[in-house]
Amino acid sequence: MWTPADINAHPTKEDYINAKLAIIERETELADALLALAQAQIRVANLENDIRERQAWIAPIRKLGFDVLSLIFERCSEGEWHAPLRIGAVSRTWRAVVLHSPRAWSIIDLRYLKDANAVNTYLHRSRTCLIHARIPQRGLGTVLQISNRVSCASVSFHQALLGLTFPNLRRLKVGNNPLPQFFERGRFPALRHLICSDSLYDPDLFAASSSFEGFPPLNTLEINTMRGRTFNDMLKACSASLVTLTVSYAHLPQDKCIINLPNLICLCIHRASARTHSWPVVLVTPALRSYVEMDTTYPDEGPIHKALGTVTHLRLSRMPPLSECGQLTRLQIANRDELVYPALIELAANKTICPDLEAIEVHLPHGAPVDADAVVIKTLEITTSRERPFQITFHPRLRDDFPGFPVKLCDSGMPCS
Repeated sequence: MWTPADINAHPTKEDYINAKLAIIERETELADALLALAQAQIRVANLENDIRERQAWIAPIRKLGFDVLSLIFERCSEGEWHAPLRIGAVSRTWRAVVLHSPRAWSIIDLRYLKDANAVNTYLHRSRTCLIHARIPQRGLGTVLQISNRVSCASVSFHQALLGLTFPNLRRLKVGNNPLPQFFERGRFPALRHLICSDSLYDPDLFAASSSFEGFPPLNTLEINTMRGRTFNDMLKACSASLVTLTVSYAHLPQDKCIINLPNLICLCIHRASARTHSWPVVLVTPALRSYVEMDTTYPDEGPIHKALGTVTHLRLSRMPPLSECGQLTRLQIANRDELVYPALIELAANKTICPDLEAIEVHLPHGAPVDADAVVIKTLEITTSRERPFQITFHPRLRDDFPGFPVKLCDSGMPCS
């Protein structure tokens, strides 16, 4: 390519001609280079696409059949109600599978599905499957379409619901202070699991007669304490069938009573500021195996429920004498790691108490002043002199795998268990 003899000199007429010819030559070379670069980029993109296609072709997931993919998509829907929509956008194969997996479309959240066409899409694609629905007050109009198909629901109570029946509903979470008569067996003939997130509104709070005639035979009940006789009457109405009961303190019931729960296996009490001596309801639980009581407001008080002789699984934040827990096999110490040493001292002093004890699990938050290694060594010393050894472990979160413990397996906030 031409170059000027002296770059600092002014160009002559001949230099102008030669420079312009050199510029045209360079522009042509640049255009050719840009064209080659574009072609190279296209080739790179094609190679990348080809590699992805080959990787996808040999991917292990392609070996999964329709049935397995369908089960996976159903589980995805349990975690996120809108999962089927996203899955259907992945590939033609996945879309075909999810469209033929009606259970994947059976979870409906009416807080977000506000468009009638979107709701109808879910109802159509779920075919005849029973529905799991979260229903806010603004979604009550849709309930008319699905009340006979709902098996699990989270609803905000409204008077309009009193005119409906739910023949297949087994699990219900209800808020917004429902009326006692809302739970009539004629409205919920299949209801077995109930979570009341608010206290009930009972206009006949102190009436002589019960408001729970015809109450469904519940297996699981989660409820707040209430004033008057509402709390007591509700427990009595399902006392013969209850297997799992969770009680959270809100108000102390004014009526003191004894309630027999012959089939209760799991009892959970969240006592907040309630005092042991002022708790008025005595529960008779001959079949109780799991007892959980949480709170540290009054750490020096014993547990509210006293009959622990049949309990095999125990979680407390305040300890009774272990001699009262003759059948204990698993002990969880929650929120108060300083209870570890007294428990070990009691076990060391009396080697006959808790003869079936297998494990002590301690909730150990970050930074807790407990020498875990020293506790383990102390435990080994104690177990050598006992007929059955036990182990002690520390956990940032305690496991909820007690017998009868209400385990939620449905979409977040749903009452499925």
